[in-house]
Amino acid sequence: MTEMIQEVAAELEDVAMLLAGREPVAANLSDKESVIQADAVGAEFQRLELAGEMLDFTPLQSLCRWLTKNTQHAAKSPETFVRLHNEGHFYQWAELVAASIRQQDTLLLPELTSALNDPVWPVPIETDVLQALLLSLAEPSLAKKGAQGDAETETETETETETETETETELSPASVSTSQYSIAWDPDVHPEILSAFLSDTPDQIVESTALIHKIAKGLATKDEHKLAARLTHTIKGASGVVGVSSMTAFTHQLEEILEHSVDHKLDSETQELLSASADCLDGMGEAMLNNQPLPSSFEKVLTQLESTAKQLETSGRVFDEDDEEEVVFAPPPKKPTSPAKPTKTAETDPLILSTELLASQALFSNSTPNLSSRRTSSNEASMRVPISLIDDLLNLAEELVTSTSQVNDRVKNILRESQQLRQLEERMSTNMDELEHSIDQQFRQVKRQSDETEAFDQLELEVYNELHSVHSLLSETIADNRDIERSMQQNLRELSDQLHSQQRINRELNTTILDTRMESLETLTPRLERIVRETCRSTGKKAELVISGSDLAVDTDILKGLTDPLLHLLRNAVDHGIEPAEQRTAAGKPESGLIELSFKQEGRYVTMTLTDDGKGIDPEAIYQRALSQDLISADNELSDDEKLRLILQAGLSTRDAVSNISGRGVGMDVVQDAVSRLRGNLDIQSTVGVNSTVHIRLPLTLVAANALMASVADKTVAIPVDSIDRLETIQPDNISVEDGSITAQINDKTYQIRQLSQLLGWGNPKPDSDSALNVILFDHQQQSFALIVDTVLQPREVVVKSLAPWLSNVPGINGACLLSDGAVAPVLDIPRLIPFAKDTSTDLFEAAPEQKLTALVLIVDDSLSNRKALSITAEQLGYRTVTAIDGEDALQVLNDQQPDIILSDLEMPRMNGLEFAQAVRARNTDSLLPFIMITSRATNKHRQQAKLAGVNDYLVKPVDRETLQNYLEKWLN
Repeated sequence: MTEMIQEVAAELEDVAMLLAGREPVAANLSDKESVIQADAVGAEFQRLELAGEMLDFTPLQSLCRWLTKNTQHAAKSPETFVRLHNEGHFYQWAELVAASIRQQDTLLLPELTSALNDPVWPVPIETDVLQALLLSLAEPSLAKKGAQGDAETETETETETETETETETELSPASVSTSQYSIAWDPDVHPEILSAFLSDTPDQIVESTALIHKIAKGLATKDEHKLAARLTHTIKGASGVVGVSSMTAFTHQLEEILEHSVDHKLDSETQELLSASADCLDGMGEAMLNNQPLPSSFEKVLTQLESTAKQLETSGRVFDEDDEEEVVFAPPPKKPTSPAKPTKTAETDPLILSTELLASQALFSNSTPNLSSRRTSSNEASMRVPISLIDDLLNLAEELVTSTSQVNDRVKNILRESQQLRQLEERMSTNMDELEHSIDQQFRQVKRQSDETEAFDQLELEVYNELHSVHSLLSETIADNRDIERSMQQNLRELSDQLHSQQRINRELNTTILDTRMESLETLTPRLERIVRETCRSTGKKAELVISGSDLAVDTDILKGLTDPLLHLLRNAVDHGIEPAEQRTAAGKPESGLIELSFKQEGRYVTMTLTDDGKGIDPEAIYQRALSQDLISADNELSDDEKLRLILQAGLSTRDAVSNISGRGVGMDVVQDAVSRLRGNLDIQSTVGVNSTVHIRLPLTLVAANALMASVADKTVAIPVDSIDRLETIQPDNISVEDGSITAQINDKTYQIRQLSQLLGWGNPKPDSDSALNVILFDHQQQSFALIVDTVLQPREVVVKSLAPWLSNVPGINGACLLSDGAVAPVLDIPRLIPFAKDTSTDLFEAAPEQKLTALVLIVDDSLSNRKALSITAEQLGYRTVTAIDGEDALQVLNDQQPDIILSDLEMPRMNGLEFAQAVRARNTDSLLPFIMITSRATNKHRQQAKLAGVNDYLVKPVDRETLQNYLEKWLN
């Protein structure tokens, strides 16, 4: 199959070369010559059609029949044929198809679509023909086969954090203890679990001890108190997993005191104890890593911690216990009968996409890479590489992609200009032919006169001969120039092909670098199994953990961020969900509980589902506990799902008793926070007495995405294609308003209509009723949505840059990416953006607020960042802006332009704001111009000076958007 496809590419290249080498036809082509030329071109298309039949490439046959039909129609209109021929439409499509096959590059498909949909074609291409061609070129098998041959068998280098030798030498358990407690870990602990423990815990100890010292000095904030408590909670849990009993006991007592310190002031003795505890904890961490004995102060400090924690508990300062009875869960319902298997509904025919969206849709099939875990040979050498170095390589690769894209765009512009140059030469050639004809006529006339008149001066004949010679030289020069231009076009086309190949290599480099960040979920398996066993021992319960789909590979940041949430969930599943053996037997359940953890790849996301067959979660019990802890108001009417999600509230716990595992309310809120930081979603489902299920959806990687570029409110945005079902166009008259909701029926399915510009806060203009609307279709939480966008652009692979720390946790925004022209576009997270949509019919089709496009704002500030910030804010409010660096520069601006209002800083070089205001008031034309002073000086003295200088209003930095809007409207209206 591969050889046949390559033969198709060779045939296409041959035809493209023959057609590109044909001489340009004259603009005044006759009907007869047009038919002759068209027959020659049509013969090449017929040859290609025959080749497609022989090579069993059906899409090429259909395309060639369409091209032959267009050639026949063009033959009847010489003007159309001249344009198709001279502008290269007859062969450009063949070059693009051949390049797509040779380079295995689907990013050429939008350009191919544009070429075949050009309005110059007399007969528009049928959608089925175009779709069949695009899908055949986008077929993954074509992209996988070819020149690579047996390259698939090559092994790949995998970055590891530690080698086996290091594991053997560094991970030997310490064996020294001075009491019943030991700083050693269990001898049977799995090496991967121990490696993870030693990778995370030392840093957590350092961070927690620094915070504890700060708390002991009374300098910590409330958030730092909470963080210290959570860090000790994490250290306690991790130490329990590997069996470091001394660390578990020590941090358990320490955590109780830190929890108390969140809302209570500590006395001096407790502060001194915390300081000593921090030193002891630091020493324990060092002893654990260096195989040393426990610090000598360990037993004394631990005794003091136990005594202090007990005093705080008995005095009622740790927990405010009430007399509520323990939450009683409803008994399990009768086992439901097996539901009948749903009958398979007839598949509906997919809607045919408009040609504007077809190329983008065709690329979706290749948008999701196979990110299954990659394995290296057990004997293959490996090395440790810092993540920061990989990130630096990724940044350089992205810059290379951007630079190559910019060069490619420039080459395309030059090619378009060369096409215009060819058309100009054709007009020059036509003019030269007319000039030659005129010269010949005049020469014959003079020659005839010279024969009839003997007195005719022979010098005139020499002049005409010289004119004819100059014309000949010009004609030769034009011909030489045409040859040079053709050679230049050929070189540019070859350069364009090489750039496409370079872009493909750059993308592969990018992908390879990203792959070095990918780690298998199987590395978590031993640790997860261990935590279930340990929790079962602590609670006296029995449970079995079954893990499936762990062969997936995810980004190292995702894996690291997912670890703690999974540990919390598994502890909760055993401690809160699985019942004791006696209760399970009485309820007709197996004595041992079943916990199922599955991972599944959905596009560029990984879905984690954790299910236990325990007693489930009672939404009403959660609701009542939240009420008792004043986490919500009794006035709130919540559905069962909303009540269930209350368990994600910080501090909520269904246990009255505190143990090493639960009872503090630290757990599910930590899981929710961790999932949010990873740009994921968490959902909880439960059936009382039957089971509980937690769904977590996370991106496979936080740094890369295949995105559909779209234009919204004159801005470019990137939408990950894995969050899109498909693209569609709908007519405005198909949109209906019913029961306060705006919907549309698409393929017998109801979609709620939203405008993406509205969700992003970029306005909500009324759609054009005379043109079709581009919509993005997707499902979210059992609902179907159609997002209206202005224009659908070309899909592309993007590297997602984090907006932290400047813009952390912006709803619906994953990050930002660089475009080929160097501009920045936001990367949207559509599922997380939808909850901010308004479901009202009056919001969609109301006219956008009238923008003040005519008002010109002069911004004067010597700080570039301040000028830029004010300028951007004013432009977002609909105003035009002009800037100046000081008063003198602003006066020059006033000589050239007439602003409607002035925003000026006070302290500036050369001419400050007061001097500038006085100069403005001295000008007759600007004496009434509104003048607002924006400065960091807030004293009455400065305000009085500004007022005397003629300033109309006074603002103190920093100025937010709403304040600036109010003041501009105040003085402009």
